[in-house]
Amino acid sequence: MACKRNLRALQPAASPLSINDLMKQLISGLNALSRQLEGLMEKQAANTVLLEDAIQRLCALERKFDEQRLQEEQRPREEPLHKRIKRAHNVGIAEAVRRLHNSENNPHKYDPQTGISLPRNQAVMTYQLEELKSTFADADPECIQACCKTYFETLRRKYNLSQPEKSQLRDAIKTGAKNRQRKRRLLDSRSKVVQTDAERELWQTAKVELMYDEEDAIVDGRPVWIVRSPSHRNPQLSELCEELQRRLEADMRYTILHHQRVKADGNGHYGPSFLQL
Repeated sequence: MACKRNLRALQPAASPLSINDLMKQLISGLNALSRQLEGLMEKQAANTVLLEDAIQRLCALERKFDEQRLQEEQRPREEPLHKRIKRAHNVGIAEAVRRLHNSENNPHKYDPQTGISLPRNQAVMTYQLEELKSTFADADPECIQACCKTYFETLRRKYNLSQPEKSQLRDAIKTGAKNRQRKRRLLDSRSKVVQTDAERELWQTAKVELMYDEEDAIVDGRPVWIVRSPSHRNPQLSELCEELQRRLEADMRYTILHHQRVKADGNGHYGPSFLQL
């Protein structure tokens, strides 16, 4: 073993590369990079052509869309039948349908336990139409029929919600309707105290669904509204809502007619103190 180590020590070291060899390797590497760069440039040129073609197509589609929109605006429009029928659900016809159905002299009552397509309910529909045609002679019969269907669907929906197993759904619908009404009222009230042009511009983004949720509660023995701010609302709009609310509550007439407001934290808890927010 000692002899082998001595022999390795006596072997000459590998000779270093010459300048010519280094230059050859460098030139070869540069040529390879040059070929890769040329390939990338060719691909970029091809992509540029495709992009320009796509832009031209988009411009052509935009011009065509503008032309069609202009033609559509100039064309006299005829309101679709279903929209005319829906619009014909005026208060007069709807009230007449309700009064006729609930009249003591009406022998034909809608059965909310069954659908409108059953023979008994179809007979009720026929009776309603015949009676109302004389009162609303100028109205489209399809409009009167649409009003009858709307009222019958309301009766069926009320019947379904009156069942014991639908109590949770009934409470949820009632609570949702109350919250929407309060949000709409809150939006209308705050709109009246907007002052500057900047506030008006920001307030244009305010919608009913962006108002606070106001839930009834008892805090410190007093009725209050628990306030929960929407998490998806713009922070600037939230600041404006708070400022507008402060202006409202500076008016004694407003505070007398409305409960105090307690703001809930992120976990749904609220403190005992009343926060004017």
